[in-house]
Amino acid sequence: MSEWIFFTILAPILWACSNVIDTGVRRNYVGSDSALTWFFCAIRLIPVIVLIFIFGYQFEINSSFWLIFFAGIFWTVPFYFYYKALNSEETSRVVLFMQTLPIVTFIIAAVFFGERLGMNQLIAFVLIFIGSLFAAVKKIETKWKVSVAFFLIFLSVVGWSVSDVVFKYISPNFHSFWEAMIVYLAGGSLPAFLLFLFPSQSKKVFSHLKGVPRIGWFLMSLSFFIGVGGSVSFAYALTLGSVSLSSVIIGIQPLFVFIFGHVFSRIFSAIPREPVDAFGLLSKACALVFVLVGLWYLGLN
Repeated sequence: MSEWIFFTILAPILWACSNVIDTGVRRNYVGSDSALTWFFCAIRLIPVIVLIFIFGYQFEINSSFWLIFFAGIFWTVPFYFYYKALNSEETSRVVLFMQTLPIVTFIIAAVFFGERLGMNQLIAFVLIFIGSLFAAVKKIETKWKVSVAFFLIFLSVVGWSVSDVVFKYISPNFHSFWEAMIVYLAGGSLPAFLLFLFPSQSKKVFSHLKGVPRIGWFLMSLSFFIGVGGSVSFAYALTLGSVSLSSVIIGIQPLFVFIFGHVFSRIFSAIPREPVDAFGLLSKACALVFVLVGLWYLGLN
């Protein structure tokens, strides 16, 4: 149990670091969501090679292989919408929107793998949805509007949820956790190669990446490896405990995003500080409370 708790908590801490860095990169160094998504897919080949070198791999091309492979694709492609959301909204609000992930994950697990969906889970859905609305609704001048980032992140959440559930239930069919992770990471890199089938689009992507300064490349790479560390940690946690309970712990991620946003902005000028106006803080605090209570309900039997 202690091992499961450690790796489950480590994941949102690492992801929070990555979220904050991603915002700075998208707003200051790479002006294209497609270019950032391509880089995120392509660089996944590095850990694939490292893991094969360390653990080796016995390739068995079967249904489990392809399911995990495509689960990797469902994890990387939604980052396109994630980067668009970061470019249009405060990082902490975006991550609060992402807390709908365990609800969607639980629904998918219930529909396809028989996890029980009871009254507590329905209450959790309502609470988390209310929390997301607290984060999504903003007053712009004299009008109240729902942030477009809310809808962008929901598209990402659907893909990530499918990916998490498939990995949870299919990875035990492999010889080891690391063999499943190799296939998962390799699948996520496929979209980077498919881009070359479209010369005009690939030219646009590389034109955006060509002008990125060294600090931009450093932050992009740093964010990736921190994020992969979070993904590996969470994926490993999924093999030790239930999908729903593991998802509960990631509710602390928005809090760390807010903290890291202030800390990192003092180190890297490219990383924007989170607004600290009274109304904004109150709405985020209310959102976080609803999300955490909802996640608590989600974990109840």
